[in-house]
Amino acid sequence: MSSGNSAVEVIKSGLKVTSSPIPSAEQLRAYEEISTGMASEIVGMAQVEQSSYIFGRDDKRRRDDRYRLAGLFCGLIAFAAMLFLVAFLARLGSDSVALAVCGFGIATIVSSFIVGNKLKNNKSIEN
Repeated sequence: MSSGNSAVEVIKSGLKVTSSPIPSAEQLRAYEEISTGMASEIVGMAQVEQSSYIFGRDDKRRRDDRYRLAGLFCGLIAFAAMLFLVAFLARLGSDSVALAVCGFGIATIVSSFIVGNKLKNNKSIEN
């Protein structure tokens, strides 16, 4: 009869909301009373989960940095191509077309920096 009461207590205490991945000391003791070694298994699972979370977060940061560098490199190539096109059009005597291409390119680059900065700020708020 007493083992039935402790199981009911564990179920009742399992309804408590905690903000940590590990249950409270009372809950761990109750789990340990039901099954020997259960508390160490729970703590072990929490450690594995925390390690996985940290690895995933760090991996995401590394990938974000790599993509940011790739984006900057592609932007540099696009900028160089735009300058080459503007110089080529100006050499051909199409000054108005060269000016339009230059203005469009500058507007595109400025807008991409603004959007990218907003996205970066929003992501830093979420983290």
